[in-house]
Amino acid sequence: MKFHAFITLSILLMLFVIYPSITTATTTTNTNTSSYKLFTEFQTVFKRKYKNEQERLTRFKIFHENMEKIEYLNSVDNHQRATYSHLTQWADMTETEFTNMHGYSSSNIDETNTPDTICQLLIPGPHLSPTMKPKASLDYVALGATVAVKNQGKCGSCWAHATTAVVEGRLKIDTGNTTSLSEQYLMDCDTTRVCNGCCGGLPERTLQWLANSTCPGIASEQQYPYESESGTDPTTGKCKSSIPLVAKVTGFGIVNGEASSMLSASNEYGVLSVTMDSKPLQFYKSGIITNPKCTTTGNHAVAIVGYGVDNGVNYWKVRNSYGKQFGEDGYFRIIRSLSGISACGMSGCVVASTGAEYV
Repeated sequence: MKFHAFITLSILLMLFVIYPSITTATTTTNTNTSSYKLFTEFQTVFKRKYKNEQERLTRFKIFHENMEKIEYLNSVDNHQRATYSHLTQWADMTETEFTNMHGYSSSNIDETNTPDTICQLLIPGPHLSPTMKPKASLDYVALGATVAVKNQGKCGSCWAHATTAVVEGRLKIDTGNTTSLSEQYLMDCDTTRVCNGCCGGLPERTLQWLANSTCPGIASEQQYPYESESGTDPTTGKCKSSIPLVAKVTGFGIVNGEASSMLSASNEYGVLSVTMDSKPLQFYKSGIITNPKCTTTGNHAVAIVGYGVDNGVNYWKVRNSYGKQFGEDGYFRIIRSLSGISACGMSGCVVASTGAEYV
């Protein structure tokens, strides 16, 4: 009798200890059910494969946490401005992983400096003073001053993509035509780059190099295609000097980062290279980013291709280098200040080309 009582008591104690764990596990599974379905959809859309089950579970955990961020971001914008989604190719990455992949390298300069001193610390000048009166709105994409949106892939080459966007835009202004220019050429041949091209660079220094009288020019995308999307191409950084060049930069300069100066510069010089904190872009799908959660420290180089007003909200139209699948056909819009500095550090280092020609 005592033996049976002991067994019964032991079983009850075991259930008491185990039941909370079972309940917790079940609750967690139920909580994650909707996230798991979305995670499966994400894997299918982006053909995401993981090396083992442990990595898959780790990525799912990150994905689930990101879903909470997406829900918050959509509630902040109330679906009236920007929308955010799990169907972006970085939904299984942490914020740190995402921001570290881009490739803008400012040599550890503190970008909390005033906007007009950032580039002075990076390069000596020249400094531009635009005087053109801005139009009510401007769109260089509609004007044919841009080429198809490109994709930097896993390579930190945003600096090269921002640079070519500026020169392509300037060619349209100066010659009436534009050509898709080679980011790979800049990554392989720019003598000012900090590495083989995939670990970062500076559009301001690259434009300075292109405008130097000793620089012969830049190759076309067709003649010198992009080969670094994987981030591990062994030939990256090895200049193929025998490939013919098609264009040359005849002038460049730094623009003051104050909003009115940037607006005037957009009209006078064309597409502008700017840097920004990329955090708001990780889950971005469409609309105007009006409540960006970001800093003023730039980690990503992009190109301003226009501006306008939508339902009373002033915005910059910005070309990215994440491919056409990102955002609004490869572009995003972000709130534009009428005075002072722009959101997410976009006033930090604004660079323009003042002339370009075919060779």
